[in-house]
Order: sequence, then structure tokens, then C-alpha cells
Amino acid sequence: MGTIAWYHRAMAAHEALYRKYRPRSFSDLVGQTQVSRTLEHALREGRISHAYLFTGPRGTGKTSSARILATSLNCVEGPTPSPCGRCESCLAIRQGHHLDVIEIDAASNRSVDDARDLRERVRFAPTAGRYKVFIIDEVHMLTREAFNALLKTLEEPPPNLVFILATTDIHQVLPTVTSRCQRYDFRPIPNEALIARLEEVARLEGFGVEAGGLHAIARKAAGGLRDALSILDQVRAFSRDELITTREVLESLGMVPQDVLVGLLEDLGKREIVPTLERLQGVLDQGLPAGLVLRELIESLRHLLVARASGWTSPEPGSRDPLVEVLSEPLRLGLPALLAHWQAPEILWAIEVLRETERSMRTSHQDSLWLEVALIRLSDRPRVASLVELEQRVTAIEQRLAQGPVPPSRTGMAPRPTVPAAPAPERPAASPAPVSPLAGSPSPAPVAAQPSQPPTPTPPAGPLPEASDAGPGGGEDILPRFIASLQSVHVTTHSLAQQHAISARLEGKRLHLAVKALVNLFEQRRPHLVKAAVQAFGEGVEVTLTLESGGGAASDPRRAGVGLGPATPASSPRPTSPDTDPRSETVASPVASAEIIAEPAPDPSPSLPVPPPSRTDGSEERSRQADEPGQDLIERTLEYFNGRLVPGGD
Repeated sequence: MGTIAWYHRAMAAHEALYRKYRPRSFSDLVGQTQVSRTLEHALREGRISHAYLFTGPRGTGKTSSARILATSLNCVEGPTPSPCGRCESCLAIRQGHHLDVIEIDAASNRSVDDARDLRERVRFAPTAGRYKVFIIDEVHMLTREAFNALLKTLEEPPPNLVFILATTDIHQVLPTVTSRCQRYDFRPIPNEALIARLEEVARLEGFGVEAGGLHAIARKAAGGLRDALSILDQVRAFSRDELITTREVLESLGMVPQDVLVGLLEDLGKREIVPTLERLQGVLDQGLPAGLVLRELIESLRHLLVARASGWTSPEPGSRDPLVEVLSEPLRLGLPALLAHWQAPEILWAIEVLRETERSMRTSHQDSLWLEVALIRLSDRPRVASLVELEQRVTAIEQRLAQGPVPPSRTGMAPRPTVPAAPAPERPAASPAPVSPLAGSPSPAPVAAQPSQPPTPTPPAGPLPEASDAGPGGGEDILPRFIASLQSVHVTTHSLAQQHAISARLEGKRLHLAVKALVNLFEQRRPHLVKAAVQAFGEGVEVTLTLESGGGAASDPRRAGVGLGPATPASSPRPTSPDTDPRSETVASPVASAEIIAEPAPDPSPSLPVPPPSRTDGSEERSRQADEPGQDLIERTLEYFNGRLVPGGD
């Protein structure tokens, strides 16, 4: 019987550390200076509100602050920011049986009937204290109907009545409720304040904890003092020594040692996969889950990224390290070696890879396999370019393109030597054809075969050539050079000029272009012609269009480096005899005395008829283009033979 009584006394004597060391005044509140200072000033000046709303993460002091406020209002010395803690009212509130301080759990009393019952209870005046205080914890659990039932009471409560609402999810509280309360946001407690409070509690309890262990407890608590004190109580039960080591803390909490994480990051930074997998297997053999190792790696990479972004350098001996509050001691000591192997883009890429692996683990039971695959990817990671490098490369490409067309690159091939343009073969002069006794006109001469010529490279843009008087065609390379420039400016206009341009002559800053047909179509494409002329001959060049019938021996456009089929000779309307093939005949040009040996043209397609021959008069040409509906078909035909058929227009 005596043993059982001793057991019950021992069990009753033990009290959880977070309950034993709950703050009893605003001065004991840890890490919430903005809340404690505001409430102290309000109590000192008598500015008591009828409703307060405390919001923030768990374990940051919301319920404790509500009890401190209720104690300050009902203390015999109050309202005061520093309650005595010895009077009957203070002791009753601390023990939780004060008649005028009612704590309600909204998770269990969330219906509209509970809200109506609360509305009936607030009508009664306080019996033992100065204020009647209702503390509603987890108020976001109330239903919408319950919130609406409390709106009028929250806005106009009876005298000497105070509502204190506490919640961890402010987004679920109706805005109509929030607007009727004074809102106080509780922040996560910094690690430095947590460590200081843990040291104080351990000293009062008669034991000590190594600095690394305190830092591990603070990281595990994630800003909550209640969680930190609960973990400290658990660690104390794990080790009964006077000084609890860091390794004992890590074993008790099931956390990955920081030196192991630093070793993994060093091996990954050196791209050494075998030591990385061996170190990982050693961690997994200790019973630590792969998901925990992955999360710890992500957190360590985050700290490494902070050090890289802040420009961390090794502090001088005796100076204060600015990252002492952020990084653990093993990670802080290993920073110089880690920063030598990890760049900021690589760290960001590694975090993304690990996050992707974490998502894969949620749908698989092979966590260790996914973690090993992720580490292999990190060891064999590609070089990740930074945004600055990418911006520099894009700028260089833009500057190169601004200088002119860029030839396609041939990766892995030697540059092709430039072959000089072969001179065009001289065409044999056509022998005089015998006169036909029936038609009284020369009979058709035999068609001369056109030797195939290799494409000539595009002549580079150089200084403007001087005006040439060598006939209507001007200089020998003016027309090919202009047509070659059109190819990079506008493909359709290039095809049009290749078929209908007769000659080109450059006089100063003016380019005279003679065409044999479709002058209106050329006029519509004047912007492309001017752009090609500027690209070929320099800035300030103007283009003048003239319509000429026939023409001399025009320069072969294929010499400009573009071969799109045989050259089409300039032609003019002429009579034909029944025995004459209109596709092959010798024509004497009225403009030049040179003869043109025509090549047989392909048979016109039934769906795409060949346009009729052009007239010599420009006015008649313009009238025909305005009146005949076949003009659009001509343009579509040109687009078709250029390789694409479009609805029309540019």
C-alpha cells in the first residue's frame, strides 16, 4: 500500500515543463515584444477593448497571453500590466477555476446552438472579478452560422465583458468577425530566444545541454516554445546524465547528424558518387528514414544558398559570425569547402531535384531507391548557367544579328571554303533562221541547251558602286546582288524579281529597276525592295521602277546564289504561226540587240493557269490589273512556285 501511494505522489509531483514554466506576466512572454508592449500600454492607460483576436503558429503564446490579460484585468491591483500572482483571483485564474474567466474550445463547441448558449451567458454580470472574460480557443473551427450568431454580441457586448479569440488559421475567420476585434499577430520565436529560454529552464531543473543539442532542439521546434519545452522534457527522460550531449539529443529525436549532412554535401560537390552512396547507406542503417534525410538535405542546401547569396566569408578570429544564429556549427565550419564546389544556380537546381524526388516518394514505397537516384543525379549534374550568363549570351547574339544575316552554323564540321563564282558560259550566237515562205517570218531556231551552273555565293555588301553606263542593265553585278539581298528580306518579292526583273542600274543613291511586267505588284512591295537595296548597297538608297518590254540579255539571277529552277527569258507579245512552238523561239529584243535563247517552260498546271503575256504599255498593264480578277491568281501562282501557297497579300 505504501508503494502505491509513493507512486501516485511521484506521478502527481511531475508536471510537464511547458506547463510548469508557462509565462505568468507579459515580461515572461518570449519573442512577442510587439504584443506584450502594446497590451501593457493599453492596460496602463485604461484603453481596454471589448474583443481581441490572437493569431499565429502553435506554441507561440496565444493562450498564455489571453490568460495573462485576464489576470491583469481581474487582479486586486488591476487593471495592471504586472499582476501580483498571489491574490485569490490570480491563483484561481492560473489553476483554471475562476468563475468569471471561461475558456471554451471552439473545436468541441462549434455549432450555432453553442453560440446561442454563449450569447445567453454573456448577459450575466461578473460575480467574483472586475471583468468577465471569454477565451475562445481555435475560433476558426466555428461554423459560419455560429459566427453570424456572435456578430452582434462581439460588436456591442455588455459592460465589463471581454472576448479573447485565439486561432492558428486566421484565413478561416470571417472578415466580419476580424473587423470587430483588435488583431495581434504572434510570430515564430527566433532560435536565439528559444535557446536562451531552454538554457534557463535546464539550469532551473538542474541539468545542462550542449550547445549543439540546444540548437537541434530549436530547429526541431520550428519557432514554438511549447514544442521546444516538450522536446527538452523528452530529451531529459532519454538521458539522466548531468550534461546531455548533442549526439544523445539527435538519437532521442531521430535527427540526421549535421556532420553527416556536411559530408554528403562535400561528396556531392566533388561529384564523387561512391562515397556519397556509402555515407547515405550508413545513415539508413541507423534506422533513419530516407524522407527525413531528404528533408534535412533540402534544409542544409537552403542554408548553403543563404550563405552564398549573402557573400559569406570566413570571419576573423575573435569576430562575430553573422550566420551563427542560422547555421549549425558543423555546417558553419564546413562552409568554405562547400562554397568552393557549389554555385548558386547549382544549389537551386539541386533543391528542385530533391523537391521532385520528395513528390515521387509520396506515391512509392521505395524511398531509399528514389533518394539514391536523386543523389546520383546531383553527382552527375550538368553545369547550370546563371541568369547573368544567359543574358550576356543573348546580348551577344542580338548584336551579331544586328550586323546582318548570320549563315547557319555547322557543328563539328570544318568551315567550307568559299568557292569563287564561276563565270557564266558564253551562249552561242543563234544562226540566222531561214525565212518561212508561208509566214514571211524567220522560222524557229533550235533550242540551245542551258548548262547547269552551280549556285554562286551571295556577294557581300560593300561600298556603293559607281553609276555604270553599260547599257540598260548597268553594272554586271547590280541585279544579281540586289536579287540575292531580296532573298533574305522577303521570299515572295525575291521570286517575283527573279522572274520579272530585267535590269538594274545604280546612279549615286538611286537604283533604277526595270521590270517586264507586274509593275503594280512591284510597287506594292516597295518597302521590301528599298530594304533589300539598303542591305545590298548601303543606307539612303532609293528605288525607281520602270516598265520595259523585252530587254537585253538580262543577268542570270541564279548567279546571285539562289537557284529556283531555270531562268525565264524576257518576252514580248509577238505573232506566232501555226507551225511555231510558242515555248521555244528566238526573239529579237527591241531594247537591246542581243539575242536570248529561251528554254522550254513547264506545261502550265490545269489548276494554276499561266498568266498571259504582258503588254508593253504601262497604262494598259495597270488597267488590266485593276479590271481583271486573275491578278490575285497570278500572285498566288508566284507564291506557289516559291514553295508556299498563301491566301494572298504579304
